[in-house]
Amino acid sequence: MTPAHFDRIDCPLALSVMAYGVRVGVQTNDPLILSELVEHLPPGSATGELSEAGRLYSLVVDADDGTGRSRTTLCVDDTVLVRSSTLPACLRVFAADLQIHVAEMAPERVFVHAGVVGYRGHAILLPGRSFAGKSTLVRELVRAGAEYYSDEYAVLDSAGDVHAYPRPLTIRNDRGAGVTKHAAPTHGRPPLPVGLVVMSQFRSGGEWRPRRLSPGRGALALLANTVAARRIPEIALTTLQQIVTRVPVISSERGEASAVVEPIFELAAQT
Repeated sequence: MTPAHFDRIDCPLALSVMAYGVRVGVQTNDPLILSELVEHLPPGSATGELSEAGRLYSLVVDADDGTGRSRTTLCVDDTVLVRSSTLPACLRVFAADLQIHVAEMAPERVFVHAGVVGYRGHAILLPGRSFAGKSTLVRELVRAGAEYYSDEYAVLDSAGDVHAYPRPLTIRNDRGAGVTKHAAPTHGRPPLPVGLVVMSQFRSGGEWRPRRLSPGRGALALLANTVAARRIPEIALTTLQQIVTRVPVISSERGEASAVVEPIFELAAQT
């Protein structure tokens, strides 16, 4: 299916999505897909009738793919993102693309790739990209009594406070065999001031030897994990500087997450 072919398909089911000040449109020719799509929207999304949107996602089920089986195609505007014989594969791509688009374009929030937990009225930020082990560390901190805020993004407002990003805590299974999602209550949790930033990378047998980064190095480390760093570098850096000038930014490799929970809590209690 080409984009030109796609344009000729009737998609009567459409809605407008607003997430963190970013509006997109979603349309499909299958009512079952529409209900599935809503479950894959960013946390806190509001939906309504389709209106003007800067970005339009289209999912179409085409029963005539030459094999007798249905095939789902996902497009954004005029670009095909993925074709798959399974709906879940398309939905994963949809959720990931929309999530990063919202994080990039949010007008009043700065999104940092980070896990976040609340502890004694302050947020502990755990910056890191995929496979850094941040979700596992978030899970262990929550098990030990911290409040779950996010395992994907630290959503910062202009004052540098962190807002919850309430999506299920997602843990990759051993040997990359899929993921396990753990529901966690986050709705209604208030924004928190940051109390500690921990830059850690899992390494088998790694030793916990925390060192404090200077505010400049701390800002650069956070900026490297900030989604919109290239689009709005001045705004992102100003927001991050409000954090690094008032709280410690700690860096260390680590081994198993359970072994560093108490040391992290001790650091957080000192700030």
